[in-house]
Amino acid sequence: MDETLLSAPTVQAHITDGSAQITGNFTAEEATKLANQINGGALPFTLKVASYSGISPTLGQNSLTAMGYAAIIAFILIALFMIIRYRVPGFIAVIALVGQMALSIVAITRYFGVFNSFTMTLPGIAGLILSVGMGVDANIITAERIKEEFRSGKSLDSAIDNGTKNSLSAIIDGNMTVVIVSVILLLVFGPTNILSLIFGQSTTGTIYAFGYTLLMGTVSNFIMGVWLSRVMLKSVINIKGLRKKWLFGGVGE
Repeated sequence: MDETLLSAPTVQAHITDGSAQITGNFTAEEATKLANQINGGALPFTLKVASYSGISPTLGQNSLTAMGYAAIIAFILIALFMIIRYRVPGFIAVIALVGQMALSIVAITRYFGVFNSFTMTLPGIAGLILSVGMGVDANIITAERIKEEFRSGKSLDSAIDNGTKNSLSAIIDGNMTVVIVSVILLLVFGPTNILSLIFGQSTTGTIYAFGYTLLMGTVSNFIMGVWLSRVMLKSVINIKGLRKKWLFGGVGE
């Protein structure tokens, strides 16, 4: 078996009925071992490597540490940019981003148990970061639409209402295209994919992880960055001390 000699019995008779017997000076343990080896070699399967990737522990640890520092620095810079440029809408956007990240991490840890487990890879983390970028983009579109309403002379309530409504279609269009791509990645490269009947199982962990984290992040963006941020935005304008246009991106009064 596998070019290794297990036994060399002498054939003493024709094998006509598909069964044969090996005789000799065997102990019970030796006979059992030989039978297991013969049965194991008769199994009709072959092992094929579908994908392989490796990284040294030191390099992996350094990459994880560097990515952690980069994520913290990037989030601080994004938060400062959003708050300085868009003021109250920017502050609300930062809160929504924190919620989006928390919800995404909960989904990735399989708390909901909807999807099969997967190996978290660097492309998977990249999908999570990309979804955060989609969340920032959604809040920027909304804030810019509100500023446009102010420039056209609208009041605070009218600007907030029209700005959130006018930005919704563009945000949904952008996020839905990402959702479609993510679902395709999950269906094609998942553990049991839609092409299994044609090509067999062809799971690629890196691509599956990327699609999963991107999908969970985008769905979290719909919940936190689109719906909840609008709820918070329409709530804070009812606070008397905050009813000033310049706090929402308008010119000073």
